[in-house]
Amino acid sequence: KNYWHLEPYNQMPPLNFPIEEIIALTFIEGMISPLEGPSFKEEFKKTVNRIRTTLPKKAREFLERAGAAYYPHVRRQKSQTSPEIFEIANKAIADKKICKVTYHAFSTGQTKTYPICPLRFLYYHNGLYLLCLLPGKDSLLTLAAERIQDLEISSEAFEIPSGLSVED
Repeated sequence: KNYWHLEPYNQMPPLNFPIEEIIALTFIEGMISPLEGPSFKEEFKKTVNRIRTTLPKKAREFLERAGAAYYPHVRRQKSQTSPEIFEIANKAIADKKICKVTYHAFSTGQTKTYPICPLRFLYYHNGLYLLCLLPGKDSLLTLAAERIQDLEISSEAFEIPSGLSVED
């Protein structure tokens, strides 16, 4: 006799990640664990957990032991970045839109509102920073994301000056 069966439609094929890549994800998970606020932290954890569920039991047990070998050393945790500010900045970065920022400067103790051209988020010394330009200027400005009190996207777009390398 022949027996036939149909596999469930919604079942994904197993993911075949090399163990080195899974260990790297586990290490990165430990690195972002101090971050609070941005939604990508939770999304990353969901992704790593989804990958873990596709692994055989012995591989999952190995990862639990491997994950314990990595400890994210956090000296001083910066204040939480507002999820709303984070989302607005991400949209402005993607759309290359000028924003009006209200920012509290630690060095002067003053709060000012001015236009910025947001370029990227940076994670540095346990905090998120927004790398940006002032409209009409070629110099970079770095704002601590937790000190951004308000951020509004304008309809005006900006272009990154030729020759400016954000990575450099």
